[in-house]
Amino acid sequence: EDETAMVATHTAMVQAASNAIQANAGLSSPILGDKLLAFWNVRSHRSDHCTLCVSAAMELRRATKGLSLPVRLACTSGPAVFGPMGTSTQRAFTVMSTCIPRGFVLQKLAKIIPFGVLCDRTTHSHAKYSFQCRLAMV
Repeated sequence: EDETAMVATHTAMVQAASNAIQANAGLSSPILGDKLLAFWNVRSHRSDHCTLCVSAAMELRRATKGLSLPVRLACTSGPAVFGPMGTSTQRAFTVMSTCIPRGFVLQKLAKIIPFGVLCDRTTHSHAKYSFQCRLAMV
C-alpha cells in the first residue's frame, strides 16, 4: 500500500473512532502512531460508562469493517488519574490507570481471538445486559 493510501486509511479510521467516541460521551487522547485511547467518566460521572465504551467500540468495528487496516478493540475499566502532567518545562494532558496495560494485553489477544470487541471482567459485568456477549476466561 502506498503512503497516500495508508494515510487516507488511517485518517478514515481515526475519524470513525472520533465519531464513535464523541457520540457515546467519551474523550479521546492524542493519537500515538496507530494507537488511540478513549476514556469515559472524565467530564462527568455516568453510571453507564462501560456500556457507552462498548457501544463506541462496536460502532467503530462496524465503521471500519471495509478498511485495509487491522482494527483491534479492547474495553477495560478502572480508576484513573487524568489532566495536565509533566515537568515545569514539558506538560501534556494525559491519563494514567492500571486498566490501560490490560487494554494493550486484550488488543494483542484480539489478533488470535475472533471477537469484535474484547472486554475485561469489570467492563463485561457492567455492560453484559446491554449487549450479547460472553466472558472469555483468559
